[in-house]
Amino acid sequence: ATSNEFTGFASPLKVPAIGLGGYFGAVSSDPSFSIRLPKIFAGPTLPKSDQHVPYVVWATANFDWNTPTTFGGGLVVKFNRAKALNFYGKFTMESGPAAKNTFTSDWDDSVGGDTNGTPAPNPGPLRGDWQGLYLYNRFSAPFTFSTIKYSDQGLVIYQKYVAINPYAGDINFEISNNRFEENKNGLTFTIGSNADITSRVASNTFYSNDYGFHTFTNPDVNIPHCGTSDPDLQANNFSAHAQFPIYLQGSANPAYLGNNFWANTHPAIAVGGI
Repeated sequence: ATSNEFTGFASPLKVPAIGLGGYFGAVSSDPSFSIRLPKIFAGPTLPKSDQHVPYVVWATANFDWNTPTTFGGGLVVKFNRAKALNFYGKFTMESGPAAKNTFTSDWDDSVGGDTNGTPAPNPGPLRGDWQGLYLYNRFSAPFTFSTIKYSDQGLVIYQKYVAINPYAGDINFEISNNRFEENKNGLTFTIGSNADITSRVASNTFYSNDYGFHTFTNPDVNIPHCGTSDPDLQANNFSAHAQFPIYLQGSANPAYLGNNFWANTHPAIAVGGI
């Protein structure tokens, strides 16, 4: 992703972006194959070589079960209203302490510039602007060093029932060192099958969401019994939530170690549901 140049923008205030949407179903016999979304810059020389080109999820995008996907580090990914990313195949991110990824609303001009070019007054981003980032595959890599803002469901780890699923089984990849801010739900575990989610959720910051961590049980089909959300919640910070820092809405049995809770509207853990 080098020696590219973006020019001729319709508005001097609008920055270039790459749109995403639709169905991704690439399959390869090469075991190292992966669809890659790298970090791209606006041009090969200054000042464009310092200008990151964000991705905008213009329409909901679905990556098939047999289509592994790799995101580079230091990306900005924005979402059009009510849109989502669904990764059924293995998902890997190359984020790190010096290359953090951001997933936010297309109306959030604080990162990645003004990608929607809305004339003044430009409506600001709101909680629930976009739907969520959904991970379904138990072989996905740890989800780390990212920020998720202004979504409805946030980062969703989805234990989905599929009649013939080569990736069936408990989901246990780690979720750590992330920031969940200004979402309706920051991190959501959804149980739709008879398998469990047992991920370690560690060293994350949950700040100013409606709900910080939310578990939900909603069987995709009529199955004999549902799985359970059994995360290890370790050293997370939960603060300034409009509703509850944690909402266990369905079968859940978290383990708690060294988490901090302060300045939440309801200093409690909510329970309810199946």
